[in-house]
Amino acid sequence: MKGRYIFYVLILTYLTSLTVAAGGIQPVILPSTASTSPLNPYPYGLYNFYSDLTSLYDVGFISTPFDIALEGDRILYVVIGPEQSFSEAEAGYIADLLNSGRIDLFLSDETNISNSILTELGIEVDGRIMVLKDVFDESRYISRIDCGSLGGGFISKSSYVSVIPPESEVLCRGDGIFIVDGEVISNPPIAVRIILDSGSEILVIADSSICTNFMYSSSWWNIEGNKGLCMEFVNLLLGDDYDTIIFDIGHYIGSQLMIPIITDYIIKSIIILQVIIGFVLNIMGPFLYPFIVFASLLVIGTYIDVFRVGYIKVSDPTLEAMVSRIIKEYTHRFNSVELFLGLNIKWFRRFLIDKVISEIK
Repeated sequence: MKGRYIFYVLILTYLTSLTVAAGGIQPVILPSTASTSPLNPYPYGLYNFYSDLTSLYDVGFISTPFDIALEGDRILYVVIGPEQSFSEAEAGYIADLLNSGRIDLFLSDETNISNSILTELGIEVDGRIMVLKDVFDESRYISRIDCGSLGGGFISKSSYVSVIPPESEVLCRGDGIFIVDGEVISNPPIAVRIILDSGSEILVIADSSICTNFMYSSSWWNIEGNKGLCMEFVNLLLGDDYDTIIFDIGHYIGSQLMIPIITDYIIKSIIILQVIIGFVLNIMGPFLYPFIVFASLLVIGTYIDVFRVGYIKVSDPTLEAMVSRIIKEYTHRFNSVELFLGLNIKWFRRFLIDKVISEIK
């Protein structure tokens, strides 16, 4: 009975954060738990990478490349694992920005989606997933890459850069022999750097997971994590010329939430209240109650994954950041749960959901 009341308090508090009105209702996007959005704190998101960059540089995000003016100081435009293709007009505009020296481009994607940008620049990612054949003739998706002076790291379900301009520099190669639809490829190019006549630089990485939360941070199978390598990529592009980084968030698929326009004071109060509830739950039941909290979030995340709708432009980035932070406060409390989510073990998700159902009954 006690667990049921606590669960009701948690849900009531969460709903309160969605229904406190102060001037009207606005649509806000909650990123899918599987997206590589910089606002997604789940294992496949980029929240850790994004957060570390914000402490070092002037970092923001936009919904469309048209938000970047043709004239102005140079910026680094980051596109990682988009789930929706860029339109022909968007791709053409990005090419104009590059050819005018307005932007440098950090693009990380193993699919064909980003080729809508790259093809016009004479670059292509193959789009097929590679499998590593190890010394025991076992097939593995996670493998090492060698990036020379930049260091090493890991990739997961990567593709490779298949069309490379002559003036390009291959920065990273897969370490070993890979199989792609029966085709054998040795040490395939994973990361390629191109410098245009305008001075703009393009970094293409054929793996969107390389800087995601579960690859970025240290883990039992990746002791150092990819943090150092991801930061080296950024430093390579930025140099000492500028310090502005803009992430694209307009090409992910999310779920629309109707959240009211509320003041900064209320936003901070809601965040603090959510954290306090999580803390109390940890004290009252260090094993059981965290699962209930995570399960309630997973129910929402599963619904988003199954019934997700088209991504809508975010009208108030502060509110989206608020929602993402509320989720992050819970998901990062227990590393073991984050590990299970990172491994995408379906029975574990089912177990957490069942915990919620049993508490409600």
